[in-house]
Amino acid sequence: MKVTTINSIEISSMCNNTCEYCPAAVQGRYRKTGFMTMEIFNKALEFVEYFNEQGTQKELNLFGVGESLMNPLFPIMLKKAFEVEPMIRPLHLNTNGRFVTKELVELFNLYLNHLDITAHNPRDTIVAYRLCKDQKFKLGFSADFWIHPNDWAGQVDWFKSEKSYPCPWLRNGQAWIMSDGNISTCCFDAFAQGVIGNVFESKPEKLEVKPYKLCTTCHQTYDTSVFEKEKSKLILVK
Repeated sequence: MKVTTINSIEISSMCNNTCEYCPAAVQGRYRKTGFMTMEIFNKALEFVEYFNEQGTQKELNLFGVGESLMNPLFPIMLKKAFEVEPMIRPLHLNTNGRFVTKELVELFNLYLNHLDITAHNPRDTIVAYRLCKDQKFKLGFSADFWIHPNDWAGQVDWFKSEKSYPCPWLRNGQAWIMSDGNISTCCFDAFAQGVIGNVFESKPEKLEVKPYKLCTTCHQTYDTSVFEKEKSKLILVK
């Protein structure tokens, strides 16, 4: 199946937290981590623009496996993303709240459709909530690490998911662009085991979603008949 949409751009693969239920703290052992540069971000937006032109771009999330607001270029990136992905489509951000400021909330009101605070730290969550409330910016909260926990397809020592459901990434042709410019079709791919391309080397029309190693240990399912050819050659990267 062809990639049809860039679901996320990971503008930071660094995080100020070291949560035991998230692989962010150790992913640097397996892939290059850091802040996305403007050069990579601009190339990533070219992919978004392509799928916009095809009429298949559904939304855009400015996060991956890290804390986006740590990137000092975030304000510029948010504005540029809005210009490419205007309010007719959702523009999302997830943050742990630690770096939310009054000035950033002003930008949220101008350019962002939706913000989720991942409530890892009570103080950070409350401060971010009050700053948003003061400026009448509506935000949501995410506490999946205890409400809907999962072990990231076996990558972290945490509680396994109690539910199984179809993988939206394989089903919908979704991809995300990592902070170093690599492209994967799985939001759990913290260790870059399922990379299918790179923004400097790949053409968006050539990208294809496919099952890879983590599909065999993930609580999300996929229709094996659609990927029968790929099933026998899963990407096995150590």
